[in-house]
Amino acid sequence: MQIKMGFGVVVILVMVLSACSKSETDASESTSAGEDVPAGKKVWSTVLVPASEGRKRHLTGTIQAADAVSISFEVTGVVAKMHVDLGQSFEQGQLLAELDTAVYVLAVKQNESNLGEAEAALTDAKQTFERNNTLRKQGLVAQAALDNAKASYDIAQQRVEVARSALALSKENLSDTKLHAPYAGRVSARMVEPSQQIVAGSSVLSIQGNAKLEVSAAIPEGLIGKVSLFDKVRVVVPSIDTKQSFPATLSEIGAQASVANAFPITVTFDENHQGFYPGMSAELILQVKSDYDNEALFDIPLSAFSTDGKESFIYLIEPTENQANDLKVHKTLIDIMELKSDSAVIRIQVQTPLRAEQRIVRTGLDFLRDKQRVSVVETETRIYNQ
Repeated sequence: MQIKMGFGVVVILVMVLSACSKSETDASESTSAGEDVPAGKKVWSTVLVPASEGRKRHLTGTIQAADAVSISFEVTGVVAKMHVDLGQSFEQGQLLAELDTAVYVLAVKQNESNLGEAEAALTDAKQTFERNNTLRKQGLVAQAALDNAKASYDIAQQRVEVARSALALSKENLSDTKLHAPYAGRVSARMVEPSQQIVAGSSVLSIQGNAKLEVSAAIPEGLIGKVSLFDKVRVVVPSIDTKQSFPATLSEIGAQASVANAFPITVTFDENHQGFYPGMSAELILQVKSDYDNEALFDIPLSAFSTDGKESFIYLIEPTENQANDLKVHKTLIDIMELKSDSAVIRIQVQTPLRAEQRIVRTGLDFLRDKQRVSVVETETRIYNQ
């Protein structure tokens, strides 16, 4: 029984060895025949950027309207009509809402009546004063009578002024029962409905102007000194298109840090775009200024270089000698010129010809070896708000 089992094991080993030999032979024949070689180790890459060009920084932000405000009535009353709905567009000066005017019309009429009475009293007081003034010159009345007439005349004049002011104020209040658009735009929120009692100053509508949209964001304190007003910025709106960017301009930079020591900034789109609405998320791409002007220096992520205990190195990604689409890595020694919080400025020790848009391995260098075949993962890692 033991002899049979031993014989069986030998047969299995022979079959396995034969299969391995056949596989190696097939692989050798396939390679010699020029067929495609299986792809190498997958790596993430990044472009080798000269330090003199600075680096692109990605910030997250939110689209907002350049002109956005909540409008209200300046008087108290009951809402009579709302002439616009949520999302509706309007022109400058258009009537948006109005209050019940009954009380304010009565106030105007009452003040008109008061003014009429005051003017009549003024006319009577004026005549009395003029008559007493004439009689005083003739010595027919005492000085006290003239003084009383003059005082009554002055009081009547003051009452007319008060009545006129009250009438003007009541007319102003009547006109304030109608709410007009301060500029052309669109309704972003509607807070009241007809027949609702409101007080002066309470928000009735939130409106947005038709001016160019903006993006509000925050820039870390380490970058605030490397951007300037009117710098050109690219904006990506992920909900519209993750690959398309739109031109914009840095229009505002805050003077005081807010949350997490970041400074508020505002970016204005260079032109209006269809489909953009306030509240949408946006990604800002800023080209940060560099402190270097030497084209032999490069700015790379901290994860893009490693050390073997003696020297630091990076891996250049290059095509193999056989096929242009077949890639390999080339270990290249470097000198570290400066270490920053999220990147390093390096210099390549031996002058090496670099291709346009030369790519290097971004991460995982310790798992690679010189001249190892690789395949580049198309996706790119982005670090935001740093």
